[in-house]
Amino acid sequence: MKTLQLFLTALLLAAGCARASDITINLDETTLTGGPGGILTFTGTITDNDSATVDLNELDVSLAGMFSVDNTPFLLGPPTVAAGETTVDFTLFTVTIDDPYTDPFGPVGGTVTIVGGEEVDNVYDPTAINPLGEADFTVNVAAAVPEVGTPWMVLPALALVFLLCRRRREGPCEASRPAA
Repeated sequence: MKTLQLFLTALLLAAGCARASDITINLDETTLTGGPGGILTFTGTITDNDSATVDLNELDVSLAGMFSVDNTPFLLGPPTVAAGETTVDFTLFTVTIDDPYTDPFGPVGGTVTIVGGEEVDNVYDPTAINPLGEADFTVNVAAAVPEVGTPWMVLPALALVFLLCRRRREGPCEASRPAA
């Protein structure tokens, strides 16, 4: 009998862990590219897959490397999403690429997780911290590339320096010398 109770308890726990996400995070772009010092803004919507209104209390971003993450834009978004509904498109978080950036350039993967909970009797609960859903994203760090016009701005300056040096070496013109 005790074995049966343990088996049923394990089955119930497994069923609770295997349930579908309460929400779906729909990022407008899952991969954004920027260089050192750049700020990348991740936007999107949130869909409630549950049969109850869900409170969106916190956004956690997991991203390793030389980045600063700001999740305060999420707090300016909608605090709840109704059952079966999708929020308006809004800014979820921003990522600033450190400058100088000494990690290898290229893609770096991260995960965004929204925590909160289902409303009970249509009452908002700001203390609920259950994971509701997550989405993967990528920050593609590109090396800084000089602007196309930079060499063209340097060439006239070099030509002017060359002409001034040449004129100084040759001395004044014949027309400007006093007659003897």
